[in-house]
Amino acid sequence: MKIIKKWEFYSATLACLAAIVVCVICDSCLTGHLLWSMVTALSVIFGWLVLFPAYKAKNKVVKKYLIAISIIIIPYLSGLSIILRSSIIGTMGNLIAILSIVAVWKYMQFL
Repeated sequence: MKIIKKWEFYSATLACLAAIVVCVICDSCLTGHLLWSMVTALSVIFGWLVLFPAYKAKNKVVKKYLIAISIIIIPYLSGLSIILRSSIIGTMGNLIAILSIVAVWKYMQFL
């Protein structure tokens, strides 16, 4: 079982890297510079970082997911704001993310 989980992790990592490389190649060939591929690369990295605790955790997987999302969401939204050059994502997105994180952790205390 441990070997299967290890290979699932390697396969997911390889699939994420392949997706990023394909998007960057397509974007650079189609437009001549990187536009939308930066958003997809950032999102794939975010998804991989959120899934990482599931492969490494032996117990309390949901709690480790929440910890990962709580830590990673603010840098992700800030990076998205920089890439898209939209300050509303950075300000409103981070505010909503913080409020949501607090609400989820408050709810988790009752479970």
